[in-house]
Amino acid sequence: MAHSIAVTASASFSRRLHKFVSDNPKQTDALREWSKKYLKIPHIKQLGVRSPELRQLLNEWRANDLQQSLDLQLLKGVTRELVSQNSWEERLAGLYALRMFGEKQLSLSDLPFLEKLFDDGFILGWPLTDTIALIIGKVVRGNEEAIKTVCSWNSSSNLWKVRAASVAFVLQGHNLHQQTKNFIPIMLETTKQSLIWNERFVQLGCGWLLREISMVEPKIISSFVEKHYALFSREGLRYAIEKLPREERQRLLNHGKKNGIVGKVNVLVAGKLKEKQVVKKKRGREGDIILSDVPE
Repeated sequence: MAHSIAVTASASFSRRLHKFVSDNPKQTDALREWSKKYLKIPHIKQLGVRSPELRQLLNEWRANDLQQSLDLQLLKGVTRELVSQNSWEERLAGLYALRMFGEKQLSLSDLPFLEKLFDDGFILGWPLTDTIALIIGKVVRGNEEAIKTVCSWNSSSNLWKVRAASVAFVLQGHNLHQQTKNFIPIMLETTKQSLIWNERFVQLGCGWLLREISMVEPKIISSFVEKHYALFSREGLRYAIEKLPREERQRLLNHGKKNGIVGKVNVLVAGKLKEKQVVKKKRGREGDIILSDVPE
């Protein structure tokens, strides 16, 4: 019964969304073409609807279309239905709905529900990942065991889940209070293991978290970057040190100019992550890392 109500409720939002698209063809067509080039995940459709418009449509849907109260159980069902659809906007709307109407009701017991959205393949691309990651960060805030659970996602073979293991703590990094400071070692260990992926969106997620922490603990981040320099892409490194003093940024950028810095990366082999040790030989003109295998 509950599932059928969620299906009906999510379908009513999808109808409202698609009507908006058909009523605004010039606007949505232009944004759709831009999104195809920007998001680059071709098997998910783009409808061309901006985030503010999605939120407005959700408010209208809740006020006019729902035939029952939107409790947390129904909201979770609607979220799951929408994130299983084949358009960015429906998936994003499912997460926005959870954030707008249910975030204060969510508790630690809902963490498995959020994780399963990754495991079932519904969360793809950085916009969906970052939206749900910030919800997760609020759910686990201050709970050491839950934080460790999210941190353990860095061993997943799902790169978006690995990114979420860092991005979930971005707000906690920037708004450090005494309780959160106790979790910095856990966050840094997670970041170190995630950086081993050497994948762009994972690197940027790690850099984002390190940047936020650096605004209150710059010495800790300088030391971390120097110690694990070999794991950073140039882009990830620049994210991580962006808020450090200019002289310190320059020192860290120059730290790895010598050849022979050894690091490790993870590569997918037959669907499983395999760690490979590499030597960072030099950086290309565009800041890319050129790696070669370490002889065994």
